[in-house]
Amino acid sequence: MSNEKAVDPCPFRDTKQSVTFKLYHYLLRDLRSGNKVLLKQAKAATTLGCNRHSIKRAVDNMLTAEVIVFIEKDGHNSDYMVNPEFVWEGDGKCHEDGIKRFIRLCEDQESRSRDNR
Repeated sequence: MSNEKAVDPCPFRDTKQSVTFKLYHYLLRDLRSGNKVLLKQAKAATTLGCNRHSIKRAVDNMLTAEVIVFIEKDGHNSDYMVNPEFVWEGDGKCHEDGIKRFIRLCEDQESRSRDNR
């Protein structure tokens, strides 16, 4: 018997009532090719029955856990990329490129974070 745990495609499974869990699945419903997703925080808050502060905290949880990475902001909306290690939307041949892009975006995000300190 192995002590290793199987990788769960949802990193927030044990907290099904949490806003983070709900937002994760909300984002997956609108996943576009290349694992991109547009998040409108006000709309997500209304749909999930919570406030924008809770959505922001859930986004921060997912960014910290590297479940999503920020791509760009357009007004009040933000584009993110969902970690292709969890789920992939797009051509199977592009999956490896998606993983490389996600890692690059995480490194860029980490670099910006260090520069802002």
